[in-house]
Amino acid sequence: MTESPSQAPTAQPSVERSASPAAQTFHALTMNTFGVPTHHTNARMRTLAQHLNATDLDVVCFQEVQLSYYNRLLRREFHALPHAAFEPHLYAPKGGLLTLSRHPLDNFAFEPFRTRRLRIGPALTDWALYKGALVTQLAGQTTPTIIVNTHLNANYDGNWSPANRYAAIEHRQAQQLADIVQGLDPSALVFIVGDFNFPRGCWIYEDFVRAAGVIDPLASRQEPTFRPPRLAPAHFALPIDFAFVRPPHQQAVNVQAQVLFDERVELVNGKKRHLSDHHAVRVDVWW
Repeated sequence: MTESPSQAPTAQPSVERSASPAAQTFHALTMNTFGVPTHHTNARMRTLAQHLNATDLDVVCFQEVQLSYYNRLLRREFHALPHAAFEPHLYAPKGGLLTLSRHPLDNFAFEPFRTRRLRIGPALTDWALYKGALVTQLAGQTTPTIIVNTHLNANYDGNWSPANRYAAIEHRQAQQLADIVQGLDPSALVFIVGDFNFPRGCWIYEDFVRAAGVIDPLASRQEPTFRPPRLAPAHFALPIDFAFVRPPHQQAVNVQAQVLFDERVELVNGKKRHLSDHHAVRVDVWW
């Protein structure tokens, strides 16, 4: 992997850690589903639903739901999270994004990335999926709560230096995402989650954290969240899936996160497989 010269980590908003009982809590999870047609995709998604239906999650955000059929499958299987946000597109939800909620939704909207112009080679798939951000506001929350589900373009070179063409596009997309976050209600608790396709600590990450004013509860961790295909270079195994939090203005919050589904599990069809080529990230906030 090639990166820009190292820089001092960006200072993140302070996070209060308290042992006192929480008056309010919120639990979210993000996962790139690898939702492309394979022999085990149906079984993987049904198994994922079995696991997550039994949890206390308030919201689940999926990326790479690459067929409308898988969108319907996930919505049907996730009976514990019956409220769905997505924007229909030609053959899949826009951006491959699906947000499922335990709570009713107030509104949602999809904003496409302005910079998506590479239409050659493998980057054509990013352009065709119409990538962007799905912004969802929940209804009936004591503290306004907004979920930003996103999937940025991939970097097929594994090179995040500023001169790289893929990195330049990712940076512009990340800055647009930061602008979206800055334009949201300052009194809201905001989750910005998804597959960002750039690694923790690179210059794109640092610029985004600074511009958006967000917390990365796993900022000190470097274990990969992406499991590259068998023939891909090992340096593509990186932490590229994030669950950022922007606390409400002048509100101290407690935040913790963990990486899940990094091992094979038994699927509903009896086979033992990974649930995706990405691991999930769960984030818990209480205040």
